[in-house]
Amino acid sequence: MGIYGKIEDTFNDMVYDLITSENLCKLLYHDDYDPKSKSAVENADKMLYKGGDTQETNEHRIFLTPKIPTVTDTKKTIIVPRILRIQPSGRGNDRNVYYKEFTVVFDIITHISLWVIKNGEIRVLQIADLINDLYNLKYTDKSIQNPYALDTPYIQPSDEWCGYRLEYKFTDWSGGNDGN
Repeated sequence: MGIYGKIEDTFNDMVYDLITSENLCKLLYHDDYDPKSKSAVENADKMLYKGGDTQETNEHRIFLTPKIPTVTDTKKTIIVPRILRIQPSGRGNDRNVYYKEFTVVFDIITHISLWVIKNGEIRVLQIADLINDLYNLKYTDKSIQNPYALDTPYIQPSDEWCGYRLEYKFTDWSGGNDGN
């Protein structure tokens, strides 16, 4: 498999991790003050919006599109994961075209009315914490280096929607060749 296929596989694994985290799914799916006390989300893959001919519904919470969707009047919390950049590893004259660094971002945004949940917790930061736990030291058995967190800027796509962007950098050390 080539280097871009490996990057795509890693990204797809990360998205799958989102829908298999019970607590993360509760925070995304249940639009109320106490989402953690709610029952587990059945068929969590229904939260994935893959674009194409699929009509967006209120159940869609994870958008596999290359940008934040136009926010609507529907009050909910969403995540937009995507690969932001792929570049040669290293800096300046030390760049190595055979190894790639890539940045995966997770835009976590919510309607302002859903910002605070029970016990004064901030919904998007609770989600960010769960995402961080999912990826910390997860990729130790692959040629792709463990991710490390970069910035976490505040984002506000409209007056009533806001959140944070998590950024993780990976390095593929295989040189695009896994021996096959």
